[in-house]
Amino acid sequence: MASKPLQRSLDLLRQSGYTADVAERYNSFCRRRFDLWGFADIVAFGAGWPGVLAVQACRGSTSGGGDVATHITKIMATPGLAEFLECGNRFEIFAWSQRQKNGRQIWVPRIVRFEVHAEPRRLACFDQGERMTACQSKESLIQASGGKFSEQEF
Repeated sequence: MASKPLQRSLDLLRQSGYTADVAERYNSFCRRRFDLWGFADIVAFGAGWPGVLAVQACRGSTSGGGDVATHITKIMATPGLAEFLECGNRFEIFAWSQRQKNGRQIWVPRIVRFEVHAEPRRLACFDQGERMTACQSKESLIQASGGKFSEQEF
């Protein structure tokens, strides 16, 4: 499997039946990468899934959160994410870390899902841990996250 979080995320999405591609761009003059809409590295869609899935791919960590906390803080402050989600689209962070399984190292994604709640209007993120599940309701997201979630009104 690929060694970079972006490529691992693309591979996982494609294996799951999504049509996915890289959405970030590189500016050679300032030597920086820019995310699509300020939050998306990858955009994906597929039959049977509502809207478009935008993904931010990053490193995880066995001892802590890796880049996840930094990404959540940045993304919660990104204008436009709430409108993107209100249009029926989805956004997730895939944080990749290595784990031991049967005596060998494997890459495992930690999934953090974002959604918008109407009353009061707020942006929330749910840490789904190391599993890729499709949760539809707020209650199932809270249950799947083990109660680990952040909210921000806007």
